Amino acid sequence: MTKNNVVCIGLTVADILIRPVPLEFQKRDTTFVDEITYAAGGDAYNEAYALTRLGVPVKLISSVGSDLWGDFIIKTGKKAGIDMEYVVFQKKYPTTISLVVIREEGERNFIVARESSAMFFESEALDKPSIEKAKILSLASLYSSYEMDNAFLEAAKAAKKAGAIITADTTSSLDLLTLQSRAELLSLLDFIFPNYEEASRITKETSPDGIAKAFLKYGVKNVVIKTGINGCYIQNSEEKFEVPAYKNTRLVDTTGAGDNFAAGFIYGLFNDLPISQCAAYANAAAAISIQYTGAGGLKSLKEVEDLMAGS
Repeated sequence: MTKNNVVCIGLTVADILIRPVPLEFQKRDTTFVDEITYAAGGDAYNEAYALTRLGVPVKLISSVGSDLWGDFIIKTGKKAGIDMEYVVFQKKYPTTISLVVIREEGERNFIVARESSAMFFESEALDKPSIEKAKILSLASLYSSYEMDNAFLEAAKAAKKAGAIITADTTSSLDLLTLQSRAELLSLLDFIFPNYEEASRITKETSPDGIAKAFLKYGVKNVVIKTGINGCYIQNSEEKFEVPAYKNTRLVDTTGAGDNFAAGFIYGLFNDLPISQCAAYANAAAAISIQYTGAGGLKSLKEVEDLMAGS
């Protein structure tokens, strides 16, 4: 069977992005900002979008509501070149809307309604044939909800049986962040891409080495910890090393930086590159992403490789 694409599963939302927002805005009656815009977003959508910009064929499996925002996301994804065939419309829940409050220094916070489509994606909506044909399965939103994590487990079992590479990124839902609660799923992962804060909360460890060992103990093959301005830390059973971030980039908005990192890493895996080179692409994709409002600033593979060559 020819395996020539990536399948991304996870959160798909409509982002409403506001910047820059001063910390004291809640004390004011009215705050004027430079920019209020909207875009398709969510971990899985952002990864899929960035992968298309890097030239990787990608299929998105997710859910949206049967409403105007859902129609917008489907239309936007198709226009971007993402295969949206298996993004399902939910009638019970509206499309998830994420209010992204971007502070003056570029960091951001999210405000998201709990009862919305992205949080209730279930195993029945999975397209197993697509997963079995994929070279790489990306579980873009691990620890986002019980329903989605159960779907991830079913998808990972199908992908593992078919010989796919399985990657996962993490989110930060409060009551789900334990190793034990996702032990079976972790044992199926070839790569995991948590940021340092999420990884520390999940493992109860504080050092990159301790965090990595905790994940490795549960069967994850390669642990890739995103360490922000420092780049990333990588550890497996044979080696551990750091790959530095690209410097001298303008910070506008960190929204989606981790998703672009994951896409850059997956690009390397898709092209059978060494892990250190995968990380270099990941760091470059993230460095480009933070220079734009929202997660969709990455334009092309050439942009990434130009940054790598110049640094």
